[in-house]
Amino acid sequence: MESNQLKTQTRRKIWQVETGYHCSIVGTCLGRSDLRRLKRKKVFGIDSSASDYEIHNVFAGIGDAKTPQSRALQKVLDEKYGQFIKRYAKLHEDEELWRQWQQDSKNDQAPGAFWAIMTHGRASADLIARVYGECHMISFDTFTMQRSSSVALKRMEQRLVKEERKVRQLTDKLQKQQEKSEQLREELRTARSTEQDLEIAVGRLSQQNKDLSAQLSQANWRTELENLRSLCARLEFEKDRLEGALAEARNDANEFRAQIDLQLSQQEYAAEADFVAECESCAGCEDCGTAACVGPDLCGKMVLYVGGRSNMIHLYRQLVEERGGRFSHHDGGRENSRQQLPRLLSGADVVLCPVDCVSHDACKQVKRICKRYDKPFVMMRSSGVSALEKELETVA
Repeated sequence: MESNQLKTQTRRKIWQVETGYHCSIVGTCLGRSDLRRLKRKKVFGIDSSASDYEIHNVFAGIGDAKTPQSRALQKVLDEKYGQFIKRYAKLHEDEELWRQWQQDSKNDQAPGAFWAIMTHGRASADLIARVYGECHMISFDTFTMQRSSSVALKRMEQRLVKEERKVRQLTDKLQKQQEKSEQLREELRTARSTEQDLEIAVGRLSQQNKDLSAQLSQANWRTELENLRSLCARLEFEKDRLEGALAEARNDANEFRAQIDLQLSQQEYAAEADFVAECESCAGCEDCGTAACVGPDLCGKMVLYVGGRSNMIHLYRQLVEERGGRFSHHDGGRENSRQQLPRLLSGADVVLCPVDCVSHDACKQVKRICKRYDKPFVMMRSSGVSALEKELETVA
């Protein structure tokens, strides 16, 4: 078969390829820029004035025989498409070569694939003819696409002309705007210069105003002095009146304080009398010293507890009452008014104040009132029940 006769173990040279394929090889594998570059090589002996078509014809005819020119052309194509030659050298069957050709042609790599197959030693005549036909049709498609591209390019050129016209119009408009902007900037500079002149004039007028005011003040200083003297006299009279009212208010306050002290002394005397009566009653009762006695320890004393923990008040009360005392509580001013302290202190026999659960200000106020009424005052380190129990033993 012819297909089997074309198969060899080595690659074919261009002079070993059928002459009818040379034109297609040159046209597919060498572009115009390649032809013009090769034209300058002395080995090919091509006239420098030859056209692209004439150069194409020369190279298409070079491959007919083994010559220095055909060997040079073989070397150029092998160097340009070396990676394709290596890729196809790994393939040996027509089906493998055909699948690789289809893949390369889809990826726009037809020139390199075409040269590798045309010179492949294992490619059959049928495969070469088939690839040639595909490449021939690709050239037609390329021509059609070139025509379409030319039409599209012409349309784009027309559109470009329109866009350039628009750009020129916009450029003219921009130039006019820039000229107008420059005119406005010049007007602004003029306005700022005028503003500076006005500021200088205003400063000058302001200084003149100050000078006139100083002259006017010197002329009217005697009138101002008389007005000030009259004002000082009125203020001195008002001062004397206020000092008299203050002295009268102090006298009223002292009298009121004396009345309050008298009332508190009377309340204190009544509380002491009640305490003495209770102690005498306790000393003479039959249950004195037993659990049945109403006052085995505190003997009915009134214990005022200032501060402490709100959730432990009932425990403080229970402990005092179990020891025969009476219990009264004030939170130190958190919710109860501090104005109630004097009244509660007047009826208390002893005042307990835990420093960890009462404000420093409230503690000082309680201590001051206890000192005034000579009430026992105990400052406890803790608000716990055990601390209260210990202090009650001391008080009893």
